[in-house]
Amino acid sequence: MAITFDHSVSRVKITSPQVDLLIQDLVNACRLEEERLLTKKQIIDATGKQQLSSGVGVGITATLLRDWQIEWWPGNYTATIRGGNIVAASGDPVAYVVGGPQVEITLSAAATIVLAGGGGGGMTDEDRHTLIEARDYAAIAAKNTQY
Repeated sequence: MAITFDHSVSRVKITSPQVDLLIQDLVNACRLEEERLLTKKQIIDATGKQQLSSGVGVGITATLLRDWQIEWWPGNYTATIRGGNIVAASGDPVAYVVGGPQVEITLSAAATIVLAGGGGGGMTDEDRHTLIEARDYAAIAAKNTQY
């Protein structure tokens, strides 16, 4: 994975040629960096992954703490952040730089994940009903937050 850390400016730097970032990979890299530098403060907080039913779990929500932001390598391309939700205590999780990419962040009000091999290999009727309810709740939440 092409991730480095610049503690002097609180940046998680995504280096070339990586253009796609999964939230779980970001959390894993931050945890390794936090363990490596035990004297430094925590970089990221993450919640989620609670199991809703067999093979279905809550998605990850990661929060970059203090002034930490993600900075991509310079170039004319589109970068994506996906696989959960990313927010930053400082506001925007991405540090946009001149000559940098367009960054697309996929967010969800009701993030869920389907766990591979989650207790039987297939989705049960209960799993399907849980996903349908989550989709309906997300639609209601989205409608209630529109102005």
